[in-house]
Amino acid sequence: MRNILLQLPATAFALCLSVFLATSCREDHIPTYSGGARIQWLTRFVSDSLRVDFSFTSLTGGETSYVVELPFKVIGPATGQERTFTLRQADDDSGLPAAVEGTDYTLPEHLTVAPGALQGTVPVTLLRTAALDTVTKRLALEFVTGSEFGPGARLQQRAVIDFSNQLSRPSSWDYIVEWQDWGVWSRGKHLFINQVLGKPIADDFFLVTDATLLRIYLDTLKKALDRFNNDPDNIASGKAPVLSDPNDPKSAPISFSSQSV
Repeated sequence: MRNILLQLPATAFALCLSVFLATSCREDHIPTYSGGARIQWLTRFVSDSLRVDFSFTSLTGGETSYVVELPFKVIGPATGQERTFTLRQADDDSGLPAAVEGTDYTLPEHLTVAPGALQGTVPVTLLRTAALDTVTKRLALEFVTGSEFGPGARLQQRAVIDFSNQLSRPSSWDYIVEWQDWGVWSRGKHLFINQVLGKPIADDFFLVTDATLLRIYLDTLKKALDRFNNDPDNIASGKAPVLSDPNDPKSAPISFSSQSV
């Protein structure tokens, strides 16, 4: 009797093990994406919408047009065929004058997603006009959903381009950059950076420039600002210190430190 009792736990364990192994050997059902394909703009963070600020003052060759590449992504499986989609100019209540197709911008005749691709870009050609010397124009674009694609995330359905021929804050100069030693964007700081670096900084400057090179630029700018502000001739002429708004003598002097103007 004692031997039988001792054998029961071993027998039960073997039975459980065989059931487990039999269950594990069955082919598990792997869930797959079953919804229709969706399309949306591609942003750095899911909480962001796609926004581009562009100024023709960043170009030094007298160009009369500039192509802004708006990135997008497809949610869902890739296909072996080329797929097409459509954009429309959206209404906007910002108060900025709306860009006019053919006068202020052009879009490709056909917009497609390449075979096997889940990402791509829309080239928007901005046109330099005399009106941009005094106003900033806005182009808001959104996807037209239909048989090929449904709508993606709500915040990523609209892309906005603000453009002018005036100095403006680069869209890559975001709150992350502000918390670094670049500080808050100001017209005076932007002009000083262009002067020291010898060229206008592009809209995507903080996205495409290597972190080490950005640090070198910062050190160069800090030293240049210190020399300029302490130059006796600049002080005597009223050029120093460099102000955040060159047209306002009461504006704060610029500096390169976190959250500074």
